[in-house]
Amino acid sequence: MFNSNFIIMSGFGAPYIARIIIRDEILMPNEIVHFKSIDYKGNVYLDIPLNMESIENIKSDFRNYQNIFEAKSNKENLSKETNVLFDILAKLDVKSFLLESFTDFNPNYWIEDLILIIVEKEMIITEETENAVSENGYLDIDFYGYTDYKILYNNFEGATNRYFREGNTIT
Repeated sequence: MFNSNFIIMSGFGAPYIARIIIRDEILMPNEIVHFKSIDYKGNVYLDIPLNMESIENIKSDFRNYQNIFEAKSNKENLSKETNVLFDILAKLDVKSFLLESFTDFNPNYWIEDLILIIVEKEMIITEETENAVSENGYLDIDFYGYTDYKILYNNFEGATNRYFREGNTIT
């Protein structure tokens, strides 16, 4: 039987994950699906699943700007995905975050199509910024300080279902 909570089709039918990772705990509005995660060093992160097919458009948009303020001031020229991201961030009032997307075929295989975007104190960190990004993206994660590699859900729908199963409500 097909389990729609497990698979979101992306190209080849593999689970696709897009998310915002925020260091530390912040006051989260109920209407935003999110999970608290603690890494092996004891650092607290918030994992916010994104309901979008790709963050490639966000990456393309961010290449044109040095900081979030510049990008926000040009909203009419940004992609739908970037504007959705800005709507979410406006509710959170965060200055630093990591955007991550990838395809996860199963726990026994490497993730594929990894895209990482870092915003640190509203500055968009690019590949040219002090070697923040390696070919495989791992320095990106190290630069941000994110050391939790757990995958908590397989897609946005699965994340939403888990959020409700854990007793959360959206008001």
